[in-house]
This record gives sequence, structure tokens and C-alpha cells, in this order.
Amino acid sequence: MKNKYTKKQLEELYNCTIFKDTGFDSNLKFWVAQGLPFTEDGVDSLFTYADGWDLDELHENIRRAVRKSVIVFEGD
Repeated sequence: MKNKYTKKQLEELYNCTIFKDTGFDSNLKFWVAQGLPFTEDGVDSLFTYADGWDLDELHENIRRAVRKSVIVFEGD
């Protein structure tokens, strides 16, 4: 199955680094994305962390993480 986006496209789109990693108790590899700061003080980023088994799942989880960290609803 072909991924909708490449690793490089996701990194550029969401200002993050993406790499493969293994879990603490497993040798299975999965994709990990870590958000990079986009301000000089290094505080603001779209998201902190997301992971997924393939790039499509990673993309969906990045989008979910961005919504949680960027969109603030009144009353929260």
C-alpha cells in the first residue's frame, strides 16, 4: 500500500523530524514524529509528539496532536 505523503513532505508540512523507532518491550519498528519549534525562543510548536505504524497513520496522529495543542475551545 502506497502512503499518501512521503516522510519529507510530512516533515515540511508540519515542521517536525520523523524517524523510525522501536518500543521499550518490542523490536517492532514504528514511525515517530517530534514537533520542532517555529519561533526564535524555541517555545512554540504545532505539536510535541505523534507516532504510527505507517506514514498514513502517522499523518492522522500528527493532525490529531495539532488539533489538541493548537485549537483552544472556550470553556476549556
